[in-house]
Amino acid sequence: LEGRLIFDNINNHKIDSVVFQGYESYLNSFTFEIVDQQAPIIDLGSTRVICEGDSILLDAGITLGALYEWSNGSRQHSTWIKTSGNYSVKVSNSLGSVTDQVQVIVKPIINLSLSDTIIACNGDSVTLIAGYDDSYSYLWSPNGETSSSIKVTTSGIYHVLVDNGTGKCLATDSTFVSFRGAKIRLFNYQG
Repeated sequence: LEGRLIFDNINNHKIDSVVFQGYESYLNSFTFEIVDQQAPIIDLGSTRVICEGDSILLDAGITLGALYEWSNGSRQHSTWIKTSGNYSVKVSNSLGSVTDQVQVIVKPIINLSLSDTIIACNGDSVTLIAGYDDSYSYLWSPNGETSSSIKVTTSGIYHVLVDNGTGKCLATDSTFVSFRGAKIRLFNYQG
């Protein structure tokens, strides 16, 4: 088998291997050449938000024969990120180069510390506080309140779900509030 085989990879699929197959054929020689068909195209997207302790994969896509230069030193088409910052990549081939960047924001873990049990006197009220950050969203059950703190006057289990604004970094906690006893008014008449 001699000759030239042309494969137009217009969709930039990753090629892992080339296989020749035929009946009683013999491969005398083979030359493999990658010819760039288009300049690189990348889009890292908009700002990415992750939770503390998590990581995110930034991917510049696969352009055959291209060179990748990430701002964190990586030379691969993708890189894992764990810290806040602005990250950029330059992708180059024989037809040109293109650069894109994206901001990664790492949100802190939400720490909730409601008491396991709160005991109060009947007739009093108890204020349950889940936090002080107005950029967070709060959802209490069983009544669906959405403020960072609530006042309760009846016994029961109260749950809170807190989101730090990403829709991904969630925390939950609960407490049992028990109202006991009775409030009485005592009058002491002298004489």
